[in-house]
Amino acid sequence: KDLKRESTYAANLGIDFELLKSRLSGNLNFYNSNTKDLLVSRTIPTLNGFSSILSNLGAVNNKGIELSLNTVNVQKDNFVWSTNVNLARNVNKITKLYGNKDASGREMDDISNSWFIGKSVGAYYNYKVDGVWQIGDDIPAGFRAGDFKLRDLNGDGKISPDGDRSIIGYNVPKLTYGIGSNLKYKEWSLYIQFSGSAGGMRNNATIYNPASSFTYRVRDKHINWWTPENPSNEFSSMDYQNSYGIAWLQSTSFLRIQDISLSYEFDKALIAPLKMNRLQIYVSAKNPVLFSNWGGWDPETSGSGRGQYPTMKSFTAGINIGL
Repeated sequence: KDLKRESTYAANLGIDFELLKSRLSGNLNFYNSNTKDLLVSRTIPTLNGFSSILSNLGAVNNKGIELSLNTVNVQKDNFVWSTNVNLARNVNKITKLYGNKDASGREMDDISNSWFIGKSVGAYYNYKVDGVWQIGDDIPAGFRAGDFKLRDLNGDGKISPDGDRSIIGYNVPKLTYGIGSNLKYKEWSLYIQFSGSAGGMRNNATIYNPASSFTYRVRDKHINWWTPENPSNEFSSMDYQNSYGIAWLQSTSFLRIQDISLSYEFDKALIAPLKMNRLQIYVSAKNPVLFSNWGGWDPETSGSGRGQYPTMKSFTAGINIGL
């Protein structure tokens, strides 16, 4: 009953332009917004009887730039090539949480929820991995050969959550984009649409979340697991228990061919005897190709294991008839 709506105060500046006899046009937008009383799921100690609660708290600043371009690159009697480009860059940071301050007067972070004053929402606060412990190394207590080597940030000779965790990445991409290209030659038309993002990271939980799922990892034959005979410094042994709950961050940057469509439009004089005013044949493919270093099924999907689904591919062919 204490929940209320979020409030956002925003300023926007937009510029529309058209140049070179409409061969180049588009718009450029700048924005800056401040949102307070965010409605979030907040992690709380389980001694309360449950692990999270919906709360209004804090404030977040969002600022960014969006650019849309439309170009006519080539325009001749029988051939036209045009493109459209959309780019978006967003930066957000938490400006306020609960108002609790430390001895120096600085507002305190909420480490349990990975919320940090002055940092972006979606931060990963975890241990930094410096390879894998190998046979013959001076391995500290609590670790064994084949376990991940965690960085001792405070230099006290042991690994602890209080002094050896830091922000190791963010799940918010720095840039999202879309590019479309349309080529028309006489009666033929070819359209290609690209989409993608750059700069984001995500925990690939399907690799290390199921601590006891040895058989699950056996199926991942493409992973260069550590063994005594294969001293990999990239991945741990398959029976690694991940007792420290490390986050295995991988880049979610990607480039996807989202749409390819090829069509042929018959000349109206040719189809007039058939009592038609339009006849078009076409083939198209949706999401046929993905370029990414993400180790899961799809960098755009969320969830883990059996709760994760890749983006669907589809291939179609058809005829459009106008009477």
